[in-house]
Amino acid sequence: MTGKCKKNNKARISPSFHASWLQRRVRNAEDMMLNHFPFLSPL
Repeated sequence: MTGKCKKNNKARISPSFHASWLQRRVRNAEDMMLNHFPFLSPL
């Protein structure tokens, strides 16, 4: 039951907010990867 409630709550979040949250997560992950593996930098 709790799983269904969580899914419903997530669906109510605006897509723009979710996108910005995802971007932040991806950016943080990329920064961590570059800190540990500088040679992975595309530049």
